Amino acid sequence: MTFTDPVDIYTNLKMNLKDVDENLSTKHFYGKVIGQTNENKRLIKSILHLSPLK
Repeated sequence: MTFTDPVDIYTNLKMNLKDVDENLSTKHFYGKVIGQTNENKRLIKSILHLSPLK
C-alpha cells in the first residue's frame, strides 16, 4: 500500500483491493495505523492492524 501523504498513527483506514476477483474487489477492508518505522529518509513504513469484519 502506498500513501501520497504522511499518515498519522491511529488513523483509521477503509481500503478496497484492486486486481482481484469481483468477490474481493467489492468488499471493504478496515484497519488502523498502529506504528511507523523510518528506515531511510525517503520512505516511512506504516504498520497496520487489519480488523476482521463479517
